[in-house]
Amino acid sequence: EEIHSTVLGLALDLGIDPDDTEQIDARRVRADLADARTAVDDARAEEAGPVVADELRRLDELRSDLDAGRAGLDAVSDVFAELNLALAEQWEADLAEIERTADLQPQTGAVRARLRTVRYSIEAFSLGGPRINTALQLLLNGPATAATERLVGLNDRFAMAVQRATPPEGSAAERAWLAFEQDESVTVTESTLATAVDIGLGEAPPWQELELGLVAAGLADGERWGLLLTEVVGAAARDLSEAADAHAADAGDDVRNESLLAATLVLASVAVGLVTAAALARPARDLQAAARRVEAGDFESDPVPVRGPSELRETGLAFNDMAATLAAVEDHAVALAEDPDDPVLDDPLPGRTGLALQQAIDRLRTSVHQAETHRAELFELATHDGLTGLLNRAAAFTAIQRDLSRARRDGTHLLAFYVDLDGLKQLNDTYGHDVGDEAIVRTAEALRTTTRESDVVARLGGDEFMVVGPVPEGGREEIAAFAERIRAAVSLQSVTLDHDEAAPLRCSIGVALSDEGTATAEGLVRAADEAMYAAKQAGRDRIAWTDPTPERRGGSPR
Repeated sequence: EEIHSTVLGLALDLGIDPDDTEQIDARRVRADLADARTAVDDARAEEAGPVVADELRRLDELRSDLDAGRAGLDAVSDVFAELNLALAEQWEADLAEIERTADLQPQTGAVRARLRTVRYSIEAFSLGGPRINTALQLLLNGPATAATERLVGLNDRFAMAVQRATPPEGSAAERAWLAFEQDESVTVTESTLATAVDIGLGEAPPWQELELGLVAAGLADGERWGLLLTEVVGAAARDLSEAADAHAADAGDDVRNESLLAATLVLASVAVGLVTAAALARPARDLQAAARRVEAGDFESDPVPVRGPSELRETGLAFNDMAATLAAVEDHAVALAEDPDDPVLDDPLPGRTGLALQQAIDRLRTSVHQAETHRAELFELATHDGLTGLLNRAAAFTAIQRDLSRARRDGTHLLAFYVDLDGLKQLNDTYGHDVGDEAIVRTAEALRTTTRESDVVARLGGDEFMVVGPVPEGGREEIAAFAERIRAAVSLQSVTLDHDEAAPLRCSIGVALSDEGTATAEGLVRAADEAMYAAKQAGRDRIAWTDPTPERRGGSPR
């Protein structure tokens, strides 16, 4: 319904008479729209929660305005954007219920992995509609700061969701994601979305001045792009259903039933809201037919008739120019999909359209590299300590809480070492902060060389460090040996003072263990902090232990 509603709304905005069959097949569009409305109405009782029901009432008002010729593209986009958001929230609530059910009973790794794949596949899917709608605003209206920032943010969230949705090897979801990534229509659509960002940044002219054939062809491929995303979500849901079914004998029927419900909900709802892009090509029937011929590899087809409004005439001219050079463009499209660094992309494309596409490819490659570099830098700054490169306090507490929750579910325990340098204040006061910073860096190096890969190692601030990880099989004796290795490693470090004099480092370590009563990362760290303070009071350069359940005693870190 969104697709066909968008066709009529866009026709109104472009000044196209919806009843002029020279420009748009109104009877077909209206017939398809009527069928779509019937399907939506039939599904309301089964699929609509209270929030979705409210948005469907707004949809009824839009239908009346659209039939009366009063609703343009903006009105259509607004209503369907809110409806898509309501559906996404309903999916989120249903998925959260599945995860809550899963947390109440032991689950196999296969079930949990597929739950994660479903969650992030749905997140990527739900971002598709907003990405297309925001790109349309920039393509139609030109640069706009708010829309540009929104599209850049949506693109980053989409990329992150795709990365986190990594499916289990050999699963249907893995095959569906691979098909998505390798499909040429995905490459073309993503390139068009990148062009929209360039327009928003003022690095490319508005779409009326671009090679409009490229824009139209890119948006026409959005239909295939959207359908591939729906296949990804459906495959992930089927994987989850099959994994829950296989685990039902041990895990009980609750997760299986909830998983089947999620699969049904996702598969029944995925047709809504992601293929708006295809609507731009539909008002120009001749252009669409020619695009399909070119898509099938027929580069020698007759030129598109140049007629209709000025925008469509310009589109026809640009499309004809594009078709003449598409054989060379195909090599570049394949190379871009497989590897943005492929040397083939450095070869210039022939013709006016080829030159425009080559510039777009160069900008896209630059943007991809810059975005990846910038994202990595921002993540590093947000989660790591600038002086030592260890995790910072916020990132450490997030990781500790994650590991603590997992340990409580699995019936295991965590150890926590609170490591505090002895005498750092005196070093700072006597020799300056450069020497103090060197001591902190040396301590971080000692922690890196003595801790395990599974440990969370962080600088909490100042001279305080934290190590949290699983309790070793040897129990208390092996924990004590582990703590002593850290203390000894720090003692082997030193800092250079005046006249090349070396000052050895020392540290005090507090040890705490989690148990069934340890509910929070803050509680575990507090217990280790209290033990470290006891080590300080006992003479420094030593190890002290504390009760594993600080929540029972109250209090706060010193």
